[in-house]
Amino acid sequence: MHRSLSFLLAFVLFAAPAWAATVSDNFDGGTPGASIAGGNWDGGLSYTTQNDCTYSSGGNTATTAADGSSCVLTWNANSFASGQTAQITFNSIGGGGATFAYPGVLLKANAPATETWYQCKARFGDASAKTRILKTEAGSTTGSTLENSSGGWSAGDVLKCEFNPADSTVKAYKNGVLILTFTDGGAALTGSRVGITCISDVVAGCDINDFTGGDFAPVAAVMVKRRPISFQ
Repeated sequence: MHRSLSFLLAFVLFAAPAWAATVSDNFDGGTPGASIAGGNWDGGLSYTTQNDCTYSSGGNTATTAADGSSCVLTWNANSFASGQTAQITFNSIGGGGATFAYPGVLLKANAPATETWYQCKARFGDASAKTRILKTEAGSTTGSTLENSSGGWSAGDVLKCEFNPADSTVKAYKNGVLILTFTDGGAALTGSRVGITCISDVVAGCDINDFTGGDFAPVAAVMVKRRPISFQ
């Protein structure tokens, strides 16, 4: 007598994400008050209306150059893919008696001197918004969204921002939790740089540490194959 049993074996295949370039800077070893621009960074003075970010009084974090000024740094040593991510840790935020401080990261930034980028910013001292995402083109804001429900930002918090080219979304995360999404309904930005930015009414209001940025790799896809096997 001939008997045949048929089994289905499932093979799970993971489509590995593309290799992602990542860069970092912990801002250690700087001269307090000196510009961070140079080497891997282009400063705000390379643009048109910004200042360079400088080393803090401790020489190990990034801050603004002067009371009431804004600063920018964009990473020039690498060009990143269409999908990008960047994050920073706040050594402190709103220090020195600041009434406002808006530190953040930049994605899809152009090289100097064009001020075109997405900004993800924490907002200390703003009663109407705790976090904001902006689209800036040639120095003008052309799109934005904000949220006011995630709670204030504090020392040790991590702000992370991602741009996904698949759906033209910019997403902001607080300590790994998604808190805000901006969908670009126009033409998505095409710059290849990431960076940091801040504005505060006092220098000590911004205290940025542990920058990381690079390519954004989406979650790996899963494919299931079923293969019949017969036994006699």
